[in-house]
Amino acid sequence: MALQSKLDIYIGDTPITSFKKFSLRQKITEHHDFELICRTDVLEQLSGEMVSQTKNFLGESFVVQIKPLGFIGGYKELAFKGIVTSVNSTKGFQNSTGDSVVISGKSSSIIADDGPHYASHNDVPLSDILQKTFQGYDISMLALSFDPTKTDALHYSVQQNESSYEYATRLAAQYSEWFYYNGNTLVFGNAKYDTVPLSYGIDLQEFSLELAPKPNKYKYFTNDYLTDEQHEKSTAEVNTGVNGYNQFTNDKSESIFSKETAVYINSYDDAKLKQRLDTHVIQQKKATIVNQVIVKGKSDNPGVNLGDVVTIQDDMTGYGSFRIIKVTHTASENGKYYNEFEGITAELDVYPNTDMMAFPKSETQVATVMENVDPDGLSRIRVQFPWQKPYGEITPWLRVVSPHAGGEKGFHFIPEKGEEVLIGFEGGNAERPYVMGSMYTGTAQPGAFQSDANDIKAIQSRSGTKLVLDDKEGSTTITDQGTAGIKLDGNGVAVTNAQERNEVNIADKSSLFIMDKDGNIVFEGKKQFQIIIGESSLIMDKEGNIAINGKNIIINGKESVDNRSSGSQVLLNKNAKVTGSKVDIN
Repeated sequence: MALQSKLDIYIGDTPITSFKKFSLRQKITEHHDFELICRTDVLEQLSGEMVSQTKNFLGESFVVQIKPLGFIGGYKELAFKGIVTSVNSTKGFQNSTGDSVVISGKSSSIIADDGPHYASHNDVPLSDILQKTFQGYDISMLALSFDPTKTDALHYSVQQNESSYEYATRLAAQYSEWFYYNGNTLVFGNAKYDTVPLSYGIDLQEFSLELAPKPNKYKYFTNDYLTDEQHEKSTAEVNTGVNGYNQFTNDKSESIFSKETAVYINSYDDAKLKQRLDTHVIQQKKATIVNQVIVKGKSDNPGVNLGDVVTIQDDMTGYGSFRIIKVTHTASENGKYYNEFEGITAELDVYPNTDMMAFPKSETQVATVMENVDPDGLSRIRVQFPWQKPYGEITPWLRVVSPHAGGEKGFHFIPEKGEEVLIGFEGGNAERPYVMGSMYTGTAQPGAFQSDANDIKAIQSRSGTKLVLDDKEGSTTITDQGTAGIKLDGNGVAVTNAQERNEVNIADKSSLFIMDKDGNIVFEGKKQFQIIIGESSLIMDKEGNIAINGKNIIINGKESVDNRSSGSQVLLNKNAKVTGSKVDIN
């Protein structure tokens, strides 16, 4: 049995007074589709041109209201607003339907599905992210109601190659928030909804309950690099408190799919990672449970609207309350109306399309280093992708891949500010970026390190300090910014060069060797200085003693030799000879 209804349809400012068939398909997270079939002579003037007037309907608002013809207790109205996106004119002289025009379109939410966008948000609540994302859309066409249940800030959220609508759809799945177009308003999070009682045999012509157990025994885990811990949460730990058909089906699920499956969650790292994992697992289990029991029905009550709750009963039994997740409305030219719907239990208030794995996907990207002084001492950096630059956004602190890393050890080279780096993403998740390495550019070239035969391997810091390995020479050179350096020339020769001074210091200047550019050489020690060659030696100690030992000792002064002491004593064993042009011995 179908309801005798009254349809008020407007396309822009034009009322549609006659039609053959109208249908409206509505489903959560998806744009709604409508189709209106009219005779051509209702909408077009008689002329040889097709879609002469109806082509002007493209882009116009489409408003429909369906209500009972006369008052019927318990029956409510359907109101819908959309946009015409297609006009199809058909010549059908030999067709029983004759010439017709099919006007079809989408819900007003389609204006926010306008192609890929890129954006990021650091430490911002979901409500602010959504308001910013949907700025600039015509609110006269698309009303918004954003009231997320999750109120704390998201550490990092990325809109990666997604339209605003696609981004909101994924956020809803990722954080288990209701998201749907209710016919007039795009709803995210908490929403007011009506409860519509349906009585079997009156405004409910038929209904069915489908019970289909699904796997729901998982142990989710994730790695927390900030604490060096692995966090875990099992669905077995979650008590949903569900009853009735849902509890029965869930028990069957546990017996059919009895083996626990370990699932890695590649979520971004922050101080709330463990808390976020626990919440996600609870929501995911509830979402799986509500999807195991689906009610399907056929009604002639226009009040069965997407997002609303229907209670089903007959003369004897109440079958429960169900939230509508899908409904198709159909009306014919004689005013007969009916709908077909699907719903999930209203016992658990959880978004059925919850998917804790709904991460944005990304291939590798280039970025520019913006900050490199990590306040937490983890040698991380913050970068800016080209698409972030117009908005002044940058990433959180990112870890840098190194050939070697660990506590108090590692290969510590942090990219400098302004350098271009290559960014990878853990598991392809755009919200888990990491730094793969730095790259040369047209304005930041390797310079002197470039060679025709790739002979030079080098490390050079910002100040100019460098280590150069020359495969052509087989040499190794270490040089500081003042050009002081050491060169091992590849032929067994080691050369030390210094422009100002060469100093060898041991144990806080207990032993010191200094040579400077003025030709001064200083040897300084705290205890003793020795020169020993074979049987010969020169020894000086801190007491002021100097001992020169050797088989033959020659002291030669071209002008004079002056030996002075307060208590002089010269001892000469064996033969002694003193010669000179003049010798005075006192």
